Amino acid sequence: MGVRSILNDKPILAIAACGLMITVAAGSIIRYMRNAGTKEVIQAFYTTDDGKTWFADGIDKVPPFEHDGQTAVKAHLFQSDQGSPFVAYLERYTDDGKKKAEKLWADARAKATDNGGKITVDPMILQGLMISSTEVKKPGTSQWYKTAKAPASVLKIQCPDGKSNGDIQPYLP
Repeated sequence: MGVRSILNDKPILAIAACGLMITVAAGSIIRYMRNAGTKEVIQAFYTTDDGKTWFADGIDKVPPFEHDGQTAVKAHLFQSDQGSPFVAYLERYTDDGKKKAEKLWADARAKATDNGGKITVDPMILQGLMISSTEVKKPGTSQWYKTAKAPASVLKIQCPDGKSNGDIQPYLP
């Protein structure tokens, strides 16, 4: 007795087998899509020379901080589909924000032993702190603005050649 005759004699078995295959295929697709394009970010870029050069260090650094005897701030890098990475804007915490951010990260480090050694911070709390307690500026300028009140021109992502019509993506360490 072949597979075809079994399926002809028992159509419910054929339907169940097809349903199982569809469920497995759909589950695989969903799992793939959920993980596609995600990357755990554990580093960020920083600069000590107003964005002329940059270096990668832990995402838990709270700028401004001392690096090789100089003050480092966070550098937000991007890259167009046709160019080299560039610093779009710089970021630092206010004095009060720096204290809050350092406590947030210290608490996360203390809890890391309960979390398999993984340091995690609630992204909503961190984002709120970054919006309310950081300042931003364009490289090459001296004026820092509160992030929440910064002119759009400061946070505008534009290639150094003045064009912003390409495919510009964050450039990650």
